[in-house]
Amino acid sequence: MKRWWLLALPLVLLASCNNANSSSSSSINSNSSVSTSSNSTSSSSSSSSFVHKTNYGIAPIFDDPLGIYDKDPSIFEENGKRYVFYTTNEKSFESGDVIGLRIGEKDENGYRYSDAKIVLRPSENKWDSVRVSNPDVIKGTFKYEEAEYSYLMAYQGNSKVKDRLYEIGFAVSNDLENWIKVGDKAVINYSSYALGSAYGCGAPSLVSFDKKGKLYCFYTYADALITSTRVAYFDCTDLNDIKSNEPSALSSHGLQDKNADVVFNNADFVIDKEKESIYVVRDRNPVMSMPATSDSIQIAKANLNILTNPFDYQWEIIYSAISDLDTAVLDSDDPNQEFGWERIYSPCFISNPYGELISFKQKVAFSVSAVGNSGDTQYIFTPAIVEYDVELYVEREI
Repeated sequence: MKRWWLLALPLVLLASCNNANSSSSSSINSNSSVSTSSNSTSSSSSSSSFVHKTNYGIAPIFDDPLGIYDKDPSIFEENGKRYVFYTTNEKSFESGDVIGLRIGEKDENGYRYSDAKIVLRPSENKWDSVRVSNPDVIKGTFKYEEAEYSYLMAYQGNSKVKDRLYEIGFAVSNDLENWIKVGDKAVINYSSYALGSAYGCGAPSLVSFDKKGKLYCFYTYADALITSTRVAYFDCTDLNDIKSNEPSALSSHGLQDKNADVVFNNADFVIDKEKESIYVVRDRNPVMSMPATSDSIQIAKANLNILTNPFDYQWEIIYSAISDLDTAVLDSDDPNQEFGWERIYSPCFISNPYGELISFKQKVAFSVSAVGNSGDTQYIFTPAIVEYDVELYVEREI
């Protein structure tokens, strides 16, 4: 999800959804905390043929073998457990985006994660028949057909062979492991006939409005000419009759990229209602080498009124860039780790189940990757997920 200026940007957005490379089995986790990732492996990683991913910096929160990619995290904590939804693949060294879940149990060393469970797959002959990815999950009260559900997932999917034309759909669950897709069509649509063959709509981020059925859905929109982050208000109390307003482009005023033009995409949001604040963590653009996924992320905050009065408010930078050296392990025996991850992208806040800030001493998570050699496509199967400590009350100098 990045740029290859500007007409090519939608194509790159997808590269970020379907590429990257990743990490490792190191015993050192984000910000030098102890990792417990080696205690959890997926069914595909439990065999004696386990091959570790390359170490390039802080260790992943859980370990999968080379050939299984883990990326695009959505993480919340509830009742002492951590729920990690993410994009992965089911067959080693075969692309095919599905949505996985791991559940973390806390102990004295951090979180120990369950084996991976695939919770959402593509449908047959529908709008999401090729890929489902980039999930985000929120708690509330949602009626669908004749039942009531406690959790809503937004995810991106497509029905095209090419990495384009994404749309956004919903699914519901009561136990976070078994999901029912809502309807036969996408909830947020993209028309290639009207808007061109491009990335479309994806990377949703949900924030509860009332801790029931009303919510904000932020998402990346990219047609053949424009890339932006949009927000729409949804009333999902009755998913048989979803109500929403017209989406609007979210202000990027105050955000900073590596050049003068800000490309606002691939972002996650949390809110602090008490302080009337909204926080964003986003990919920082551009990257001028392949793979064209971001090599750093940015964190900013704004008054909640920026959603309705974009010309009267602007974003304030908290972290201008979390980049490779921030993810390095300086005392590592492996020299690769001392340089950190070469690709850092698709971030999320670790929030409560309503998309709210947990603490001003907060954690973010993001996908990491190394870069491949010329002609080497193995990196596509190496993305991993790491976490990183941030202090959101500290105003950082740019």
